[in-house]
Parts: sequence; structure tokens; C-alpha cells
Amino acid sequence: MTADISVVVPAHAEGRILLPTLRSVRAAADVAGESGIRVELVIVADRIDEETRRVLDAHADSATLGDVELQVLEVDNGDLGLSRNDGIAAATAPVIAVLDGDNLISTRWLIDGLEQVRAHGDRTIVHPETIISFGARHTRWDLVAGDAPDFPPGLLAAVNPWDACVIASRAVFETVPYLYLPPTLGLGPEDWAWNLETLDAGFTHVVAPRTAMFYRVRPGSLLAAHGDNLLPPVGFLSSLDRAEAALNDARLFPRAIPRTGRDVFREVVPFPVRRALRDTARGTRSVARRVVRRIGREGAPIAPVPSAIVGEEWLHHEWAAANRLEPEVPFPRADAVARYSPWGHPWGEWDRERAAAYWGMLRAFGGAPDFLFVCPWVRTGGGDRVMLQYIASVRRTRPDARIVLLTTEPDRSTRLSEVPEGVRVVELRDFLSRHVDREWMVSRLLPQLFTQAAPRTMHLFNSTVGYDVVERFGRVLSRKIAIFVSTFVLDRTPDGERTSVLFYRHPRFLDPVQAVLVDSRAFAETMVREQGYDREKFWVQHQIVPDLPMVARASRTISDSAPLRVLWAGRFDLQKRLDVLADVAEEIVRRGLPVRIDYYGEAVMGDPDLETHLARLDAAGAVRHPAYSHIGEVALDRYDVYLMTSEWEGVPNTLLEAMTVGVPAIAPLVGGVGEVLDERTGYPVERFDDAGLYADALEAVLSDVEQSRDRAQAAHDLVRAKFSVEAFDEGMESVPHYLDGLADPEGEADAVSPEEPEIRFVADDETLRFLASDAPRVLMFAGSAGYANYGDVLQHKNVLRQWAESAPDRTPVSVFHVGSAGSPEHLAALRDWYRTRHIVFFHRPDEEIPEWLAPTPSAEGAAWPTHVVGGGYLNKEWGPGYIAVIDAMADQLGAETFLFSGMQIDDFIVPHIVDFAERREVSAFGTRDRQSFARVRAALGDRAAHTFDDLWEIISAWEAAPPTPSDRPFRLGLHINASGYVGDDVIAHISEMLGEVLQRHPDARVTLLNAYDDRRAEVVDTLAALRLFDDTFPFATFDVVDLARISLETAPGEPTPEGVARLDLDAAITCSYHTAMTMNALGVPAFLLRRSAYYAQKAEIFGLPDDFATFIDAPERYLKDFAAEDAERRAWTARLAAWIRGESVALGEPA
Repeated sequence: MTADISVVVPAHAEGRILLPTLRSVRAAADVAGESGIRVELVIVADRIDEETRRVLDAHADSATLGDVELQVLEVDNGDLGLSRNDGIAAATAPVIAVLDGDNLISTRWLIDGLEQVRAHGDRTIVHPETIISFGARHTRWDLVAGDAPDFPPGLLAAVNPWDACVIASRAVFETVPYLYLPPTLGLGPEDWAWNLETLDAGFTHVVAPRTAMFYRVRPGSLLAAHGDNLLPPVGFLSSLDRAEAALNDARLFPRAIPRTGRDVFREVVPFPVRRALRDTARGTRSVARRVVRRIGREGAPIAPVPSAIVGEEWLHHEWAAANRLEPEVPFPRADAVARYSPWGHPWGEWDRERAAAYWGMLRAFGGAPDFLFVCPWVRTGGGDRVMLQYIASVRRTRPDARIVLLTTEPDRSTRLSEVPEGVRVVELRDFLSRHVDREWMVSRLLPQLFTQAAPRTMHLFNSTVGYDVVERFGRVLSRKIAIFVSTFVLDRTPDGERTSVLFYRHPRFLDPVQAVLVDSRAFAETMVREQGYDREKFWVQHQIVPDLPMVARASRTISDSAPLRVLWAGRFDLQKRLDVLADVAEEIVRRGLPVRIDYYGEAVMGDPDLETHLARLDAAGAVRHPAYSHIGEVALDRYDVYLMTSEWEGVPNTLLEAMTVGVPAIAPLVGGVGEVLDERTGYPVERFDDAGLYADALEAVLSDVEQSRDRAQAAHDLVRAKFSVEAFDEGMESVPHYLDGLADPEGEADAVSPEEPEIRFVADDETLRFLASDAPRVLMFAGSAGYANYGDVLQHKNVLRQWAESAPDRTPVSVFHVGSAGSPEHLAALRDWYRTRHIVFFHRPDEEIPEWLAPTPSAEGAAWPTHVVGGGYLNKEWGPGYIAVIDAMADQLGAETFLFSGMQIDDFIVPHIVDFAERREVSAFGTRDRQSFARVRAALGDRAAHTFDDLWEIISAWEAAPPTPSDRPFRLGLHINASGYVGDDVIAHISEMLGEVLQRHPDARVTLLNAYDDRRAEVVDTLAALRLFDDTFPFATFDVVDLARISLETAPGEPTPEGVARLDLDAAITCSYHTAMTMNALGVPAFLLRRSAYYAQKAEIFGLPDDFATFIDAPERYLKDFAAEDAERRAWTARLAAWIRGESVALGEPA
């Protein structure tokens, strides 16, 4: 007979916790059976691990399940949504119950849920009345029907009101199947998306009274893995009708809504934070981080529930029954219930304000735009004017396009009247409220809005909010949206810090960006040279200069009564250097030149010395005028020279405007000025702050007025040729994907399908032949990825040695990044350095592949052990990308049993590790530090192991130089890593520490320790970092020990390398964990610089003081003794050797 209801349970890596789920299905089926209801259980075994298979083999039988009809369906999806779909398709009943493999249902859930479907019809989705969580969290979640009087559907823009545990007719699931949304795609969670799609399809959500589900919360659960993901595009969240209905729904606004704009911002954000938020728009990223910390992530207040389940005897009964099936569910006595807190309905002000902000912004967008421009504000700056030129160009070349301009900062825009007609302007400041803060804007509101609105092209101008969204979610957004960014200059704070919205970004920040559109080659080259960005990402697009006629200027005699008239125009801020203009005015007076300066402008960003500068200008005879918005407002025929004194620029508008009307220009060669101004087109000044050079240029004009006019004519001709409207529009047509978006955005779905991997592998002919054979092997992945990182290279070599000694019949295959491949000759060097013949290179679809490498063959049916070698790369910065590579090794190279060792991890990466461990067979996850071990222990239990460091056997065998006389000069080892991920202001802090050393040891000598030999521009190690000191490095001579080269050329078991053996040091400063480890192993105390939380975690093992001064006063006190770690390491390597040999041994450490 056909079943009445089928329960679909996907299984993957639940192990023994699957058994309570099966038993709860049996208990509910027994109750349903009393009413003649037949129950079928469909277990979808999706890449299940050995432990889960053992549980199924032992308990998926009548002894456990009674009369429940059983199907076990084997699939290879690696995705919860697809597995649910497969189970539903295989089920035989007309009504389906969906249940996750680690949760429990109440005894009446199946019968009462089925009765609800029969009573309300096939368009009904049934939820339990309450969800009781257990394990890592204790909350009670009372669910509410979708048509409840006090439930506004618009809340789903901010919260997911229903769990995935549902009962519905088969027709519901066939109409709205679950989406393929694994966490690695950055989209999800699948149950929230399904709830939205079913609501949009018109299905009704109801609750079955007196039913419950018991929800297991595991540390680092799949839900947490989806926590930073975005919902996929769904009709519910992009509907303007939904937006209008939500905003007119009184249930979403139970009280008066706060005022919008600046008043609200002032009410809810303290002044120091408001000031810092304004700073973020100017590129001061470090201040932005302070803002996030100050504003924080405010938690919704939670009150405990009563200490007894009053009036709910049914719940007490079901709760106690669940405890009998799974003791981890607390028995519902009063003290246990008292620890529970309510969650969910009724949703509070926090969620309602956020939902209202989403719908308000969607309505303001007016639907899906073709082009979305994002900027801090529209004010007086040159960058704002350039942005308006881009918008105007789109309007000219694509007149029917829908354009939205979004401003992201709380300051009011003052020049919105200049926005081209027909452009929708949305100011984020109008949607700020107490609970709609910057963090939520970046983490949910804006990325969700961009995903749902899906503009064809999105262009960001100097908006730190927008840049933060792209940095965090660019990989997801770029599947549908062509993303462009623009910024034009490096700013400087009053205390001297250089800033840019491109600073402090993730190393792969620009990967999802089509191009960085800039206005000068000089700025692009600076970003490439100093920040390591890819030159090919930068596209120079000259701005438009209005086509103004040359001014008519009659010949006249210059004299004290008819002086040379000089025009200066700009904001009164640090960049424009009003103080230098005052220097020039005073130099003119000192030389007695017949020159008068007229300066136009207004204070914009504030300058504590502004009044002093203005007083000096007034005393020197300069004349102040109000700011103008366009150079045409000035009587230019009165002026003989345009003067600029900026410290930094792109290609400034005012300079170009002066050149186009034929006013001779004097300007410093900063930024992109030299691209338009030379001795042929004007009067370039070599140093921006040398008043004498400006005065010399003015004297040159005075001595030969005709020559100045010839130069002005040449300048005019240059600007007209390169900076016209026609040239701008022609340039825009040539920018790939800008005007017409991605060629086939819908086709991008292929890129996220299971059949089209984002990570691919290639190898040379020799390794391809080996991979195609049946020869036994071990796959290896390490953090060096083929690049010469001292510590990671030695770790990889050490693990290669361990496998060679314990399993000589297995051939190692190392996996490196394709960027490290170089040439066939370099591959030969890699093989020689690593003492391994076979190397496979991973790459992403958009990366260039050398022609001598070819795709690896299919590894279907293969099952090779895989060792993931230690390091500090599994963190927020790089972890998801590396896990994606390791994951792909299973699908494409035949990796099966995974072993991790020597890892340092942070909290961010734990959900990704859990997700991986649920889908793959992980025998052990070893860590090098205690913080990481605690995280892994909580997430993976007995599979956690404290393995210490994977290079320990190598460096602990090295011997340092014999002691030298104590009366010799103090000798310091110095390693510098100025790469962005190390932290802020590394060079400044190193300089301070070197000053502390020299204060105590004036005759100190230094030995530079170079730990990276890396072709990647973003890696700035010791030798490359020296140039960043700007001639302030205090040592004229120094020795160099190239640890990177030593790591490549040495092998485990060889004598101490010569460069290491002759190290004679009293102390070391280092930015590298492994360099600090090596120094300590050699008997040299080392101070590890820690400018970030992750580096502080690295430093914890060394027991260092917080301040360097304490350390350098007595460095010998801080020499770390690794005896305990050495003992733990020896125990681990013994277990590892036995495991490699195939012996039955547990690699993890029992709790």
C-alpha cells in the first residue's frame, strides 16, 4: 500500500546523532499508526561518512523503525537542498514531511500536520507550533501563521520566521523545489529562500497546534556557515508591490517611525562616531574600523521564560519524550526551563526597522535599475563632478536606461540639482535609524538590495560603504552585476597618514571588479607599485572639460598699478595647501613682483590652522572670493595665470578648465598633473611646497608674456583633443561590459551548478600520465601554494618526509597555485626544491594558464589520502578560498580521507570547517596553538588534535652559532612583512622599535631576515620593505640572511644551513610566526609584531609582554622553552606514522 505521509531526512555526517532522529520518527509514526496512517521514511544518503553509514547499517531496520516503510537513497549532491528534492521525488506518499538528520519531532507532529494539510488543502505549508533548541543554544521559538493578525509578511526582508521542518503536499515541493545553495557559493540559507518563494507563489503557511520540533544547535553549524551569505534573487524581495504593501502595513510600524535624515543620525549616533563616519568617506579606513567597534552590533534584549511550562502540559509531555530519545535535550524540570529564552515572534523594533529600511530603499529604487552609481554624497569635490560625467555619458549613450544614484554617507548632498534629469537619487541617510547602522548596511541591507535589484552595471565612487560591500560580497554580486570602482587620489590626514579607499583591502579585493576607472596613469601606477594591484584592472578614462572658448586677452603692460592677476581656486582643506599659497604670496611680496593673487573657495573639511593661513594671505595682499561651482562664473579675461598648490591630486578639474580657456597654468607635478602639464603646455613646478619655484614661474611669465600665451594655446589644444564629450563617450563604449553589462548574466547560473567547478586543476605531461595511472599516492596541500614562504615551505617538506618514511610506496602529489608555475624550467626547480616529482596547479576560470599545462584527467572512483599541511591560512582573510580548493581536490583529484595538521584558525572559519567536515571524511584536524584547538574541539569533538607546528622537527635540529664575547656590539635580527594583511602602520611601528633598540644599544648591528621570496606584488617582505622607510632606516650597513632561499634549498635531516649556523644574535624583531619560532629554537628571544587579532593569536605561544620596551630591556627573559610542545609533537608524529602505515589508530584526542 502507498504511504499516507513520507518523511524525507537527508543524511551526511551526522554519525550517531542520526539515531535519535530515527527514533523520533518511529515514535511519531506509532502515534499516527493508531489512526491508520501509514508512514514512509526516505533517508537521502548524500556522501555519508563511515560513522553515519555504520549507524544506518545498524539501526535502519524494523527494530528501530517498527512499521515505518524505509527507503535509503544514495546520492552525490553535496548539498542539502538538492538532497531534499531527490528524497521528495523518490517518496511515494502524497504528503511530505521534511526533517533534518539531527533534529527530533514531537509524537503528534506527523498526524496533526497531515490533518492540517487535509483540512486546509494542497496549497498549505504546515509548521510546528514551537521549536525547542538544545545543544549549543537554549531558546524557545514559537512560530506564527503567515496570515496571523499580528504578523506582517514584510518582516521576511529581515528575518526568517519559519524553520525547514515542514509538512506539505507533494505539489508544493514540485512547484517550488529547493535551490542549490551550498555555503561556498555565498548564497543561502535554502530554507529562508524557500519560504520566500512559497509565499510569492501564493502558498499559505500555518502552524499545527500542540506540536513541537527539537532543534539541535551544534557549534559552527551549517546555519552559521550561511550566516554571512546572501539570499538568492527571489521575486518576493524584488517586488515593488510587496514594498508598497509592507510600507503601508501598520503591523510593521506599531508606533511612530523616527524622523529620517540628519536629525535621526544625530539622535542615535554619538558625535565622535558621526565625525568618524564622515572620515570614512574620505578614505580613512582605520577610522571606519573604529566606527564599527563603537557602534557595534546591538543585540535584541532577551528575557527568560517562566520557570515552568504553565498551562502547556502537552509540551511538557513532548519535551520529556524527546529527552528519553536524546538525553542532550534537557529534561523539562523548572530549573532547566528557566534557562530558556524566547526568540522570534513577536518580532521587535530591531527587526521591524530593518525590514522597513529594506522595503523603503527598494521602493526608492523604483525597480531594477540598469545602472547603479554609488558615492558618499554629491558635493563640491572634483570626484563628484567626474561621477556626474559618467552618469551623463550613460544618459547620452543609453538614453532609455534606468539609472539610480545612491549616496551612502550621513552628510547632506548639496549639489543634487546637477544630477542629470531622469536619474533616481536615493540617499541612504534617509533610512538611518537606531537599528539601521553602518554594520547592518554593509552586512545585509545593501548587499541584499543589490542582489535583488540586480543592476546591469554598478559603479562605486570613493564610497567606503560601497567598497566594504564589494570586499565582503563581491564574489556573489559579480555573478549578475558588472562591478566597477573609481577613486582618483591618495588622501592624507592632518597627522600625515596616507589614506585611500583602496588601502587595507583583502588581497583579492579586485577579483570580482571588472575595472578600476581612474583619471590618471600616475594614480594607477602608484596602486600597482605600492599596493600590488593588477595593472590590467586599471582603466584610464579622462574626464570631460567643458568646451569653453579661449578668453580674449588684450596686450597690456604689467606694473604695480596693473599687476599680473593670478587665479587660485579650490577647497580650503589639507589637500589644496592654502598654507603653501600663503608662502607664495609672501615670497611675491619679498621679491617685489607686480602680482596680485585672487583666491576662490570655502572650508569643506576643516583645518585648525585655516584662520592663520587666511590672515597671512590677507597681510600679503591676496584677495579672497566666494567659491564658484563652474569656472564660467569667473571673469577669466581678468586673469593672466592660474596657480595650483595642491599636495596631491588626480588630474584636477580646475587645472583642466583653466587650460581649456587659455589661462597659463602653474602647478606642481603631483598625481596626474604631469600627464597634461609640461614645459610645452604650462609651467610645471617640481616641489609642491617650494614657494620659490612658484615665484620663479611667475617671473618667467612676467619676462615673456607671449611665450605664456603660446603655452596656453598648446594646453587648450591638448585638453580639447583628450577631454571632450566625444572622447569620453568613445572611451566608455570601449570599456568591456560597462554599458551593456555582462554578456550573459543568466548564463552565470552555470558557474554555480555542481557540474561547473570554480576551482580547476592542471599539470604538465609527466604528472598527467601519473594521475591517469593506478599508482598509489598521497595528495598534499600547503599554505605556501608553491610560493617561497619560509615557514610554509619547511612545513610542506617536513610532512613530505614523514610520508616518505612511513609509506614509501605512496607517491606524493603536491597542489600549488598556477601563479607559482612560471615556466617549465621553474617547475623543474620546484620539483628539485621539494624533492617531489608530481605537482598539480589549481586555478580559477579567469586565471591565465601556461600553454604547457593541461587539465587533469577524471579521478572518478579514486580514493586517495590527503594531507592538508599546517599554517595560518585558514582564517577570514584566505580561509574560504583555500577550503574551496581543498574541497575541489575531492571532486577532481580523488581526495577522500582528509588529515589536517599544524593549523591556526579563527572564529570566522569554523563554520566553513564544519561544513567541510560534514561533507567530507576528516580523520583529524590538528592545530598548532591552543586557541585553535579549543575552536576545533568545540566544533569537531574527538577529531581535534593538538599537533604543534609542522616544521618543528626541522628547526629543532638546527644549531646556532657558538656564543661570542659579551663585549661585542648588540646584534639584532630583523624581519619585516609590510603586506596589508599583517596590520596597519607596520613600518612606523618597526621604526619605533628600532629607536628603542638604539636608545639602549647605540652601536647595535642588524641582520636582516628575508622570509619571503615571492613574485606576487602584494607580498612585501624585508628586502622589499626597506624602500618604505623613506631614508629613515637607521642602519647604513647590515647583513642579510635569506631564510626563504634557505627553506627552498635545505632538506629535512640535513645539517644546519650555513646562513642559519652563523647567526649570532642577541634578540630579534619579526613579523613572522615561523621566524619567531626559528629564533627561539636557536636560542634567540624574538618579539613578534602583532598589529591584528590574528597576529596576537600567533604571538600568544611565546609569552611576550605587550610592549616592546619591556621586552628589549631584558630579552633573555622571554626565550620560550618548547619542551611541552615538543613532547606533544612527538606523541602526534608517532600516531601519524602508525596511521600512515595503515594501523588502526585514532589521530584525534579523546575529550
